[in-house]
Amino acid sequence: MPVGKTLAKVTKSIGNNKLKVHPRGRKLQQLERATLRDQQLEKKKRLHADNRTVELLRYSYIQELILSEDLANDKVFSKEDLARFIEMFIGRDDEEINELKKNKRSNRPTSNKQLLLEQKKKKETQEFVIGFLAPDLTEEHTVTALRDWNGSFGALNNVKKIRLRKNLTVVGEDSEKKDIEMK
Repeated sequence: MPVGKTLAKVTKSIGNNKLKVHPRGRKLQQLERATLRDQQLEKKKRLHADNRTVELLRYSYIQELILSEDLANDKVFSKEDLARFIEMFIGRDDEEINELKKNKRSNRPTSNKQLLLEQKKKKETQEFVIGFLAPDLTEEHTVTALRDWNGSFGALNNVKKIRLRKNLTVVGEDSEKKDIEMK
């Protein structure tokens, strides 16, 4: 009967016989597979946590914008407004990038911080061309849910999300909805 896939189960099955594991033995191969699997799972967990953090940052930025005094009375926003909010979000680090460029001495390589900020901006700009994930501010209940949002990831289920392109089209939304005839 096979031992479980997790590292804890494999090490438990080996027990105190760690010194008796043969270099080309079956137990060592199981141990190597389980270690590799745990490393891959940990990498995926880190990547998922990073993506969630970025998504929370987007929503908190847009929430701050729609809670500002200028926009507090608006119940819904147009796609143009949402595109403007996204462009403001993408350009949030422009001042810091310009300052780093200005402070850089000639004949010196660019700093890692500047490279990271530029890569982040480039990635977000490319995503905006393809379709930027953002709250659907064209519906009133989404705007009120985002205004009342407490900052947790679980509470984002109340917020309807869309992918808006730079040309103001929504990904997955056809201009002509086609009816399918059932025969």
